[in-house]
Amino acid sequence: MSTSDTDPASPTSGQAGGQPVREPDPTGPVPIEGVDARLVANMTASLGIPTATSFRDIRVDVLVARREQLNAAMAPARLSLTHLIAYAVAQAAAVHPTLASHFVEVDGRPHRVDPAAIHLGLAVDVLGRDGRPFLMVPVLRAADELDFAAFMSRFDDLVVRARANRLSADDLVGAGITLTNPGTVGTTAS
Repeated sequence: MSTSDTDPASPTSGQAGGQPVREPDPTGPVPIEGVDARLVANMTASLGIPTATSFRDIRVDVLVARREQLNAAMAPARLSLTHLIAYAVAQAAAVHPTLASHFVEVDGRPHRVDPAAIHLGLAVDVLGRDGRPFLMVPVLRAADELDFAAFMSRFDDLVVRARANRLSADDLVGAGITLTNPGTVGTTAS
């Protein structure tokens, strides 16, 4: 995004309930030119070759301790680390909107699209009718505009409805960022 986070004209400068608010970009997709266009071309070409991924371990002692405090205060409701991380991702994307930008081709040329809101996909492990597990990715719309209580409520509602096979087609489209948690299947990285 070309405007800074402190610029009053920036899409994240408005506030609603203490949360950043984005206004839709009325100009639509923005052409990507010069060095950035070359980067898009190289990244697109790289999809055809193997890639390497690097993982880092980080300490989460403070996060775990804070979660315990919140769970004690919220009992009997339970807060997971995934709730906290998902909320942090949505808020980070609101503060740094380029995290949620994506590109599309218009007339064969790359264009950047800056979303009006953060639509967070939540990968949910569900059982199919045949009893085999698979992932569904319902979308928590405008996740960056919700306070934490509303975020947690919508998050939990999507997970419950996904596991009960009660999602609509509209619940499954439009994610700009997707979060998954491979820890439940025994992996430390995925």
